[in-house]
Amino acid sequence: MDLTVVATYNVHVSASDADTLADLRALLAEADILVVQEVPSAGKKAVIARVQDETGVKVVYSPGRAEDAIIWHPNKVLMKAKGAAVLSDPTAVGNPGVTIRTKYLTWCRFRLRGTLTHFPVGVVHLVPKPHVDPRREALLKLEVHNLATALLDLGFKKPLIGGDYNVDYDDPWLSPLRDIGMLNAHRVLGELNTFPASAPDRSFDQWWFRPPTQTGFRPLEHHTFAGASDHLGVVVSFAVQ
Repeated sequence: MDLTVVATYNVHVSASDADTLADLRALLAEADILVVQEVPSAGKKAVIARVQDETGVKVVYSPGRAEDAIIWHPNKVLMKAKGAAVLSDPTAVGNPGVTIRTKYLTWCRFRLRGTLTHFPVGVVHLVPKPHVDPRREALLKLEVHNLATALLDLGFKKPLIGGDYNVDYDDPWLSPLRDIGMLNAHRVLGELNTFPASAPDRSFDQWWFRPPTQTGFRPLEHHTFAGASDHLGVVVSFAVQ
């Protein structure tokens, strides 16, 4: 039996670069693969480049403004393919002048070193505050529908999809994922609230995956990570058979 550890973390655009560096070092000390959100700035990318220089990790950014990223230890997993699917196009929401930029599912297909096990890991960051405006609600529903469709169209058999979903793990708006047989770590291992970090009462930060009986990926444990962000990260360990 092998073990792989994945983590998701919304670093928060207003966190200092020094704090973000400390957070990424800590997360990559325990995770084989880390997916991050809110890294569009040159400062955040410089932090990731520094971590690459220090540790030898590799990185793939989302298209466009490269707001999301997948970071991994190449001594643990080997990246075999990468890609992205559009979940929503730029959309005006809320007050005039507020536009949500293009949202993506960004993914990499990995092989677990020392095995023949291949699996895709994806990162998403869905539209924030969908409960406060009907246009945001409609956009989130579209993004979840397109995410479920993309997972099917891409033929992913063993997907691990992490990110900031901006709704609780059991929200009815995430039903399209459950309808295609996806499970959530918060449901399988117990709910961990992740937002706001100072007094979390929402489970926005999540990992989704298919049942272990289909994939051989069995979730063993999960825990939160507290850093400089307004979100807590979520780290999940999987036994791989």
